[in-house]
Order: sequence, then C-alpha cells, then structure tokens
Amino acid sequence: NSKDNLLPIRDIIREELQKQNIKINFDVAAEYYLDDGFEKKLRDKENLLLINDEYILVETSYMNEPSNLNSIMFEIQASGLKPILAHPERYSYMYDSFEKYEAIFERNVYFQLNLNSLSGYYSKAAKDIANKLIDKKMIHFSGTDCHGEKHINALTKVLSTKGFQKLQQLPLLNNSLAK
Repeated sequence: NSKDNLLPIRDIIREELQKQNIKINFDVAAEYYLDDGFEKKLRDKENLLLINDEYILVETSYMNEPSNLNSIMFEIQASGLKPILAHPERYSYMYDSFEKYEAIFERNVYFQLNLNSLSGYYSKAAKDIANKLIDKKMIHFSGTDCHGEKHINALTKVLSTKGFQKLQQLPLLNNSLAK
C-alpha cells in the first residue's frame, strides 16, 4: 500500500466514475499495522496514505496487545495526525476489561467499527463488544474491511441488526470527510 501503487489506480477509477457520470467522492488510504517498522513509516509522513491528510488508520494484532500501544498513539498525535483504531471490537486482548477500550478512547483515539461484527460474523464476543461500543457512543467511523465477495455478501445480514440501527443514530465522521 504505497502512493506509487494506489494513486494511479485511484485516478483511473475517478476518471471512469466521471465518464459514467457517477458523482461520489472517491479516494484511497491504507491501514497500517502497528509493528516495529511502523515508527519508521510515521517519520516518513509524506509516503503515508492518509484520510483527508489528517487521519491515519491503524491496527494491531488481534490476540496480543502491543506493549507500546500508548506511546505509538502519542507519537501519531505528536506528528499532527489523528489515529483511527480499525475494528477495535475484534481485539480479543481487550475482551477481559472494557476499561482498556475506555482508556484508549479517552486518549483521543478514534474507533472504526467493522460492520460485519454486528452480525456475529467474526465471533459472538466481537458482536457483543461492537454493540457495547455503540451503546457507549464510542464509535467515530464505520467500515467494511471487505477483502472479497464473502465479506460483501455477509454485509446483507448487518442491515437488519439492532446494532446497525443504533449505529446509524451516532454522529459518525465518515460523511464529513468528503472534500
């Protein structure tokens, strides 16, 4: 996921959308895994694929909490970016203590919910945490995390969930990102 690879493809898609008179804002970004190499990428901010030039989408291991999670989030913010934690409801290392979610949230880290979690697609635990995050109004963005047709097909089950209905009532930031 680099600018060199994705920006030319974005431009081709934008041209096609314009040719077909489809009026939507279309852009690309990347999700960054918080590993040992991430800090180097953060120092070279010019090559990051950001959302609206201010938000960066990040993820961690699903099973193991990074020992430096707080310091990495601080570094992201100190660099002038706003971190969005992708699919927080899927991080099983936080399931034993909802206070871990609250502590990250209170540090001005944005949360992006994976919509398929609302149907139990990943697990009952992920669904329960997703609903709790929604109930506590701790979700800023929603996303699909679609990696193929199976994910797209699974989204049809999400539309009828109570969690999705509640999510639609939140002041999500997705719609305010259009340039």
